[in-house]
Amino acid sequence: MPLIKKKRTSNKTATPINITFSIALNEDERVQFNPNKAFNHITTAQVLKIIQKADIEVTRENSKGYVNFKLSADTSTFGFINFYENDLDDESTSEEQTEYVMALEKDLSTITVEDITLPMNADEADSLIDNL
Repeated sequence: MPLIKKKRTSNKTATPINITFSIALNEDERVQFNPNKAFNHITTAQVLKIIQKADIEVTRENSKGYVNFKLSADTSTFGFINFYENDLDDESTSEEQTEYVMALEKDLSTITVEDITLPMNADEADSLIDNL
């Protein structure tokens, strides 16, 4: 009988919560910025810097038929812009893709930090419910 017992440890680590920033392009149109997990800690000021300075690329069409936009620099992907209205699909030409990328860059160039928001945290949601 061994004198030392080996204790099993789990290889599982806590999964970080995915943060989604809402960006108001104008009064009627919003998009989402979903940072990669490595950038889940960023502030709205940092989001502003990313959306205005990062390179924008078109993603492949997803299973729901949407094409989104990847924001990156060098070899790092910061995250994705989702829900930007477009008619792109996997068969879109590079000219069509460039047209939408340029339109998105133009729309993002006018954004201020006040146009970028986070969803409510748990305390804010509880407070809202309490005040009903």
